[in-house]
Amino acid sequence: MQKLATDGDRASANNGDEDYPVHKTLKLSDAYKEKVKDISLELVVEVYNINKTKNNPLLEKCETLNQYSQFINIAKKFIKKVGI
Repeated sequence: MQKLATDGDRASANNGDEDYPVHKTLKLSDAYKEKVKDISLELVVEVYNINKTKNNPLLEKCETLNQYSQFINIAKKFIKKVGI
């Protein structure tokens, strides 16, 4: 995760090609370089990896999401092959 500065720096995003756990909890306060002692409001986000991986319970439970994951995987391979 990229650390954010409190002076207006921007974070970069990725397209999901890197290794990532199936599930992770992120807190906005963890993204800042300088830690704040008293947080009056905290944003907590549950992140689910929907890339096609072995034993992904979310994809096993939701066929539509599983099919979407397969489509994205095929599209990524095509983009690499064609060099787009």
